[in-house]
Amino acid sequence: MIKSTPCHVAAVMASLSALLVTGAAMASVAGAASYYVATSGDNGSPGTLQQPWRSLQHAAEQVKAGDTVFVRGGTYREGVELEAAGTARRPIKFTTYRNEKAVLDGKGAERSHGFNIRSNTTVDGFKIKNFRDYGVVGAAKADRLSLKNLTIEKNSGTGIRLWSGVGIRVQDVLLKENTTGGFDCSPFPGGAGCRRLRITRVHATENGTGNDTAVDAFAVEKGSDIVVRDSSAKGGPGDGFDFKSDKTTLRRVISLGTTRNGIKLWGVNSRLENSISAGHGMDGVSMPSGGSVTVINSLIANTRSYGYTAVFGTYNESESTKVKIKNTIFANAVPENGGALVYFSSGVKLTSDHNLYYDPYREDCVIDAQFISGETCFSKADIESGRWQRRSGQGEGSIYANPLFVSALSDFHLEDSSLAIDAGTSAGAPANGLECRTRPQVGAVDIGPYEKGGASGACGQKDYCSTATAGVSHSSLIPSAKRGKRATISRLKGKVKRATARGNKSSRKLRLVVRFNLSGTARVRVVVCRRTGEEADQKKVQVSRRIVSGKRGLNRYLLKAPEKRGLHTVRASVIGGTSLAEAGFRR
Repeated sequence: MIKSTPCHVAAVMASLSALLVTGAAMASVAGAASYYVATSGDNGSPGTLQQPWRSLQHAAEQVKAGDTVFVRGGTYREGVELEAAGTARRPIKFTTYRNEKAVLDGKGAERSHGFNIRSNTTVDGFKIKNFRDYGVVGAAKADRLSLKNLTIEKNSGTGIRLWSGVGIRVQDVLLKENTTGGFDCSPFPGGAGCRRLRITRVHATENGTGNDTAVDAFAVEKGSDIVVRDSSAKGGPGDGFDFKSDKTTLRRVISLGTTRNGIKLWGVNSRLENSISAGHGMDGVSMPSGGSVTVINSLIANTRSYGYTAVFGTYNESESTKVKIKNTIFANAVPENGGALVYFSSGVKLTSDHNLYYDPYREDCVIDAQFISGETCFSKADIESGRWQRRSGQGEGSIYANPLFVSALSDFHLEDSSLAIDAGTSAGAPANGLECRTRPQVGAVDIGPYEKGGASGACGQKDYCSTATAGVSHSSLIPSAKRGKRATISRLKGKVKRATARGNKSSRKLRLVVRFNLSGTARVRVVVCRRTGEEADQKKVQVSRRIVSGKRGLNRYLLKAPEKRGLHTVRASVIGGTSLAEAGFRR
């Protein structure tokens, strides 16, 4: 037995103290580490929450696979260049701390990019602006990047610039006023481009100026297996969506008012569904020859200059191009556009039915079908009489009619008397419309991206509000904590308050304050639901959802308050577990 002496005890305590300081930043030598950066920090500190570093670049020089860097709120006038790469199971993460607002501002920064990253890296929660080049740029080959909850604006290069990579995810990103485009994946010579790319809820607005075919809102020069959904392109000197990739799907996208083309899909097995392309300087849709494309339940409208509204089979007109069009509206309300509404090249192999055409400014040649021998122009009368269907062998269920939009130039919802309502086919139609209303609502499917009637839903998202809670009092706190696999959540409260930014009364905003207790650390899904209907037939509609990193004990988060007044519910659940807590509040 060893007898402890006062000196021995003091030495042991000093050692333990040192281990606690470093252990707060590093879980273990072999495990993942968590580091912290704050504007009030010091790079000579250990990088803990209590003693954070000052520089994101300093953190980038320390991290290895599996590490996470939490960045406190404030403005950092620096770019980040990451030399290390994560692994598929142990990514490197740069994320804001507990939803605090961290800004990377390139004015006066040494580096020209906001984030320069390598494979298996996550960047989450930042505003990135004013850099001399790209907002975020990947290495020559950067796999499994995750870019989310970002605002990337006013950079002199492209907002997000990738070269090649597999399994990249970009979601909940605003790309605004970046000089050379919003999102671009263009490989170096010999590169594979972007494969298994997913772009979700990404909105590109006014990126670039003038007329420049190389400055697009979204561009992929090479790749395959790409899905873009719930995203939009607005304005800019080039195209809205320009994808030279195979097996590309654009689902519920909106492209408005670019200088050049609205949507271009070049590759084989491309698909456009539940989408809108309108008000562009050139073709609303341009499908180059040699590919194959399906256009279903979409709207192509209002080219602003003389030419076609939609073109299928450009550049090498005789090359075989498979085109399938269903439940789609082609319309023009712009007098300057005197060309045919839709153009098909001689190489097009067309399958087409249940479409609506309308162009009061060129009724003598609504469809220009070069693949039909002899006369190629088909008029309003040809569509109405069935001659277009007889000559083309296509066009079943198609009509020529004014679609009766709420606004012919800006609001493409259908009026109640529109002939597009119940005029489509359910064969191959998406289960939901652009606003996620179930198809059909009443009778048959509507032609176009919107389905008339009913409440909007949440396409592609699990409904975390619909599960009923028996015996809920709609004005009181309802804890329903259960034992979870990872942690137990309880004592949830939600309250809308006025949050003041540093005492500035003029900047007061309504915020939802969410508080809950955790028995351990866990990722927590916080969902806000609005209650609709009478008490006896209460329904809950999801209005917002966020995933947060919870700590043991009391957690407090500020979220955006619901826009509509009335009774709401906030639900918090442990991801990977079964523990749930629910509380009612009033906005």
